[in-house]
Amino acid sequence: MSFLRLIAVAVMATVLFPIIVQAETLHEALESAWNRQPAQRAETARLGELEAKRQATTNLTPLPSSISLGQRTDQIGSNVGQRQTDIEFSAPLWLPGQRDSQRALVEAETSRFSATQTFTKWRLAGEVRDLWWATRLAQSEKDLANQRVSSAQKLLSDVERRVKAGDLARVDANRVNVELQTANIALKDAEAQAFRAMQQFTALTGLTTIPQETESVNLQPSENHPQKLAAQSLVLAQKRLDLIRSTSRDAPELSLGLTHQKDISNDPYNNSVSLKFKIPFASDAINQQRLAAVQAEQAEADAEQGLESARIEAEIASANFELEQAKATAAIAELRFNTALDTQQLLDRSFNLGESDLPTRLLAEATRFEAERNLIKARLETGRAISKANQALGVLP
Repeated sequence: MSFLRLIAVAVMATVLFPIIVQAETLHEALESAWNRQPAQRAETARLGELEAKRQATTNLTPLPSSISLGQRTDQIGSNVGQRQTDIEFSAPLWLPGQRDSQRALVEAETSRFSATQTFTKWRLAGEVRDLWWATRLAQSEKDLANQRVSSAQKLLSDVERRVKAGDLARVDANRVNVELQTANIALKDAEAQAFRAMQQFTALTGLTTIPQETESVNLQPSENHPQKLAAQSLVLAQKRLDLIRSTSRDAPELSLGLTHQKDISNDPYNNSVSLKFKIPFASDAINQQRLAAVQAEQAEADAEQGLESARIEAEIASANFELEQAKATAAIAELRFNTALDTQQLLDRSFNLGESDLPTRLLAEATRFEAERNLIKARLETGRAISKANQALGVLP
C-alpha cells in the first residue's frame, strides 16, 4: 500500500468512525477499537435472535398452530340444498425430550456466540498490541533522530567557531556538516515511519495518541482462554446430536374439527365434532444423514480441541522464551551503552582540549548514538515481548 493511499484510508476511517482524542491505558485503546468492529455492532441483534429462539422453547407447540376452512355445496349439480361447512384447528406437538433438547441447543449456541465474541476481541487485542508497539518504536526512532540532529547542530556550531579561531581546518567543519545532513535525512525517514504507524493505529482504534503505559507480566494463562473455542464447538455439536436423536420424525399433530351441514334444503343444520391425531412415520434415511453430518462435526470439534490446546502451549512457550531473550538483550544493550557513553564523554573532553581529532570524536558520537538506539529499542522490545506473552496466555489488556 502506497504512502498516499495509506493516508486516504486513514482519512476515510476518520470520516466513517468517531475519533477519540486519547486514551490513558491500553485497555481503553482496545475498547475504542472494539466499539468500531462489525462484530460488536451486531452483537445486540444477534443476542436478540438467540433470545427469540429461547422464548420459542417455552411455547406450547414446536411450530405455529393452523386453522383450515372448507365449504361444500351441490349447487352446480343436483342443487337439492346440500350444504357443509368445515372448520379445523390443528396444533403440532412436542416429541418426548424435544423441548429440552431444543432449549439446551439454544443455550449452547448462546455460549458459543459469547465465546466467539471473546475470541474476536482477543484477536483484535493482538492487532492493537502489535500496532501500539510498532508506533512506540517508530516514535522512539523519531525522537532519537531529533536528538542526533540537535547534537550535530551543536557540534557544527562549536567546530565553526574553532575554525574561525584557527584551531581547526575547514575540512573538519565539512565533515560535521555532512554528519548533520545525514542526520536530517534519517530524521525525515523516521518522521515518515512514525506518521505511517500512527495513522495505522488511529485507523484501528480511533485514537490520535498512544497510551504510554507498560503491561505487567501475567504468570498464569486465562482460565477461559479465548482460543479454546473448539471446546464450545464440541458442546454445540453434542447438543445438536441430542436434538436430532429426540426429533426422529416430524411433529405429531392434534386436530379438532367442527362440521356444520344439512343434506337437503328443508332439513335443519346438524353439527358434529371430530378429533384427529396425526403421527408421521420416521425416515431412517433422513435421520441417518442428519446423524452422520452432526457426528462428523462432533469428531472435527473433538480433534480441533486437541490441536488448539497444543497450539496454545506452543505459543505460550515461544512467547516466554522470547521474553527471556528480550530481557537478556536489554541487559547487554545497557552495558554497551554505558561503555559507549563513557568513551564518548572522555573523547568529547579530549577533543575540546585539542588532544584528539574530529574523526575520533565523530566515531565515538556515532557509536554512543547507536548504543543508545539499541538500548531504547531493546527496552521497548522487552515491553512488546511482555504483551506477546500476555496475548499468548489469553489475557486481555
